[in-house]
Amino acid sequence: MRTAIAPADFQAMLHGRSSLPRAECIPQWPVTFATFHNQWMPALIVIAAVLFNAVLAILNGHFVRVNQYFVVGTELLLVVTAHAIALSNFRPQMLRWYILIGALFAIAILRGLVLQDFDAKLFRDVLLIPTFILLGITFKPRGLPTLIVLLVGIYAVFMVLEAVNTPAYASLFKIQDFYIDTRGFTEANFWNKDSPLFASAIRPDGRFLDIVELHRLSSVFLEPVGSETFCIIVWTFICTCYNRLSRGVLVGLFITTLAMIVGTDGRLALVMSGIILVLCLIAPRLPRALSFFYLPSIAASVALLVYLAALRYDIDDFGGRLAFSMHLLGQFDVAELLGVSNTLLRPAADAGLAYLILSQSLFGALLLWSFISLGSRQDTLPQIRYIHSTCLWLSLFMMVGAAFLTIKTAALLWFIYGSLQRDETPEAAAALAKGRRDKDDASN
Repeated sequence: MRTAIAPADFQAMLHGRSSLPRAECIPQWPVTFATFHNQWMPALIVIAAVLFNAVLAILNGHFVRVNQYFVVGTELLLVVTAHAIALSNFRPQMLRWYILIGALFAIAILRGLVLQDFDAKLFRDVLLIPTFILLGITFKPRGLPTLIVLLVGIYAVFMVLEAVNTPAYASLFKIQDFYIDTRGFTEANFWNKDSPLFASAIRPDGRFLDIVELHRLSSVFLEPVGSETFCIIVWTFICTCYNRLSRGVLVGLFITTLAMIVGTDGRLALVMSGIILVLCLIAPRLPRALSFFYLPSIAASVALLVYLAALRYDIDDFGGRLAFSMHLLGQFDVAELLGVSNTLLRPAADAGLAYLILSQSLFGALLLWSFISLGSRQDTLPQIRYIHSTCLWLSLFMMVGAAFLTIKTAALLWFIYGSLQRDETPEAAAALAKGRRDKDDASN
């Protein structure tokens, strides 16, 4: 006798999920340090990763000279500590990410052997992704709102300081000295001799969002691109987990993040915020595998746009950056696709997709993207929304930059990704709670 399939189950089969998530009646995640109980260390590592550049800038400007090796050493310490925490709290779902690390390391070794030059930075760039996903898996997601509110609060304090008293902000961080001492910059890189801020803090053609008469605010990120990326990450979290947040927290984060976007003059963040909002509303109805196709689809669309609009890659504006990214990809030969050429590596630093292929090979880039887009649970609404929205905005972002590979933004982005993998459906959460109660009863 043939069993009838319910319409909802049939639709779920078409969408590639065991079941379509419904509106979840799970208690809201409170904003209180009590949610950090027994998981303070993962939270502190992420906070340190987001803020360590700002702290080192203060040290460099007022106490002790910091060099590039000091910065690398600090990053290495954070990464090693993150893995120590992950391994001491090992869960079966972590294994796939350690397999990915092994594969990426093998690619880095092979690339180094072919070129007779092992570049640790190229491996470090992609190592940050699985590292902070693994760290996130050790962190229960109910602590995420507290972490986000804390980081946004710190960001907002220094954003206000920068807006109200720019000389005091510049004097505190001495941003140009920090980048000259630690990143190999020279005074020539800071074209505006009247500004003590990062070079891109002032657009030559003025602000895009001219609601306020300010430079592009950077706050604790010291430069506007990192600041803008942080805004996108926070906005993604808000749209992903809005039904887990109290009304006061939701409204507060919403207003503050919009103010941050205006402050940093984030034209890309402004566009992304609208796209992410719409996508999060429809994500539960989208096929699971669709997140993988965002990147190739957007790359093909941008290439078509550049061709039809005859965009020039030698003009320093948004269209020019899109054209430059496509120009670099158009210059790829077999060696570039195999990741065994450094010819275009330096100019590709501001073209995320090209940089990823050049540093990891086409195979490595596809492998990494497959793990991110397809290799994780999509059982709850926050998981589905976060994976879809992150894959979409990263695909767009990779057409114009590679800031998502720096630890000050990558840490929070992938930590949230990993932590949400701990999220459970109402049924699973109830089953786990019942199992714990039964275990306690049996022990008594």
